Amino acid sequence: MFKKLIIYIVGFMFSIANAVDFKEIKFEQENLSIEIPQDWSVVKKETLDSFKKVSGNKNHRTILGVNSSQYNHKAQIRLSIYNLTITEEMLDAITTDDLNYVKEMFDQQNRLLQQKTGQFFSENKISTFKLNSKISLLDSYVRKGRNNSLWNVDQYMFPDSKNNREIRLTLSYNISEKEKYKVTLNNILNSLKF
Repeated sequence: MFKKLIIYIVGFMFSIANAVDFKEIKFEQENLSIEIPQDWSVVKKETLDSFKKVSGNKNHRTILGVNSSQYNHKAQIRLSIYNLTITEEMLDAITTDDLNYVKEMFDQQNRLLQQKTGQFFSENKISTFKLNSKISLLDSYVRKGRNNSLWNVDQYMFPDSKNNREIRLTLSYNISEKEKYKVTLNNILNSLKF
């Protein structure tokens, strides 16, 4: 009985130590919101704009970038608005062959980016994902970060045909920190509303 009580107390203390307070960020003009950890660092707009220049992709606006800390971060999110490229109906009807075709396109894109930047990218894993009633295309891959650290990247592409746009939420974390950030990133994903 005493051992069970100690295990319960330690587990409770661990859960309190890992509790994260969130704040909601609303984008009134975009009619969307997301919750982020209060102690994470919001990336300056100028920095987000510089990422766009490096990628060469001019078909989007990154409206939010957040890092787990200002310096030496181990997790990050990006929220962007893209031109609509795929509809909900197309995703509902997507086949394995379609997913393989999309995978090859994304792999090719990452190879070009790798040549341009020298940054390592693994092959993409493409699937569909449902968040509440909203379907998305999910692109998962691994990239090499600073100090040769490996980062897992999950990019959720939600078509929003009603507003003629695609909402992309990118969640990334240093693989060595997966257990620390897994629940927090899942909570961020589940908080997205549009």
